[in-house]
Amino acid sequence: MCTHYTQIVWATTNKIGCAVNTCRKMTVWGEVWENAVYFVCNYSPKGNWIGEAPYKNGRPCSECPPSYGGSCRNNLCYREETYTPKPETDEMNEVETAPIPEENHVWLQPR
Repeated sequence: MCTHYTQIVWATTNKIGCAVNTCRKMTVWGEVWENAVYFVCNYSPKGNWIGEAPYKNGRPCSECPPSYGGSCRNNLCYREETYTPKPETDEMNEVETAPIPEENHVWLQPR
């Protein structure tokens, strides 16, 4: 989807978080999709404004934010990482499956 690409490359966006879920039944544009895989991403700060380009024309790295310390690499603003990411754990990649509901039968006696 092109709109996600432009949001990801938006000049001021510097955070992204995504999640995925499988929905047993999901209504999409009036149709019910069985076992639909639902993938969502949030971006911050938001951008992707209609009619605007993700970057301004100009000299490369001429408007790098102060928090980047003026660093430029391959004509893009660049910031050395100042933190050490936590080691990945199984909990970070846990996949939950939707529970299958129990079948409850209702029996009617004929009269």
